[in-house]
Amino acid sequence: MRLLTWSINNRARPKRIPPELTQAIHRLKPDVAVLTEYVHGPSEDRFLCDLKNIGLSHTCVSSNSPGQNQVLIAAGHRLEEGDIRAPAIHESAPSNALHVCLPGVDLEILGLRVPDFSREPPLRRRFWDWILKTACAVQERPFVILGDFNTDPSYPPARCGDRFDILAAMGWRHAPSGPTFWTPRGHAVRIDHAFVSKDLTIGGSLAVRSDGPFVFAGKGGGALSDHAALWVDITGCPALPKL
Repeated sequence: MRLLTWSINNRARPKRIPPELTQAIHRLKPDVAVLTEYVHGPSEDRFLCDLKNIGLSHTCVSSNSPGQNQVLIAAGHRLEEGDIRAPAIHESAPSNALHVCLPGVDLEILGLRVPDFSREPPLRRRFWDWILKTACAVQERPFVILGDFNTDPSYPPARCGDRFDILAAMGWRHAPSGPTFWTPRGHAVRIDHAFVSKDLTIGGSLAVRSDGPFVFAGKGGGALSDHAALWVDITGCPALPKL
């Protein structure tokens, strides 16, 4: 099963999503797509229809909080919203996480975006504390946590770079990839990640900045976002025909 996570750069406001974005997703052939920095608005009905046309006909969207980003999960399998919720430590936190279950596949997914919190480091650490607590609680289940963590493993503990080792010590597998974001000065960082529980195996993973005619991440009008897309292939859960 292939999972994809991609920050689509809505920047906390509803805006028209171009059809090229759906075509780019289709090129990577995901069974499940976790789209962060998404905002659901009246114009997104067309986008949901486009996702259905590429085989991702089942969708769940995180709670709506005015002026905040959301998470959209689309799949070729039936989805059920789960009961894991981000803590209300800040108005941006609840809408930036979405837990879903895939009935019959024996797989759960937590898609999330850690709000930037660059000016409020204690809030970033509190959000990460919740991630670690959740990871500990679900580590014995077939589970994937993926999305925009806004944290590079090289960051100091004050910016939560040490949390990756804690996840590894629990038995979580970190999907290898290259950079997924480039700062205004061109510095490459790896802030989008996928972690799989110990019952699952990573068959491959890749951060995609461009592929064929599609520029997933870059500057200028030709780029679809400012983040690379990250896909990860997992084994260990039964595959179902798309419904």
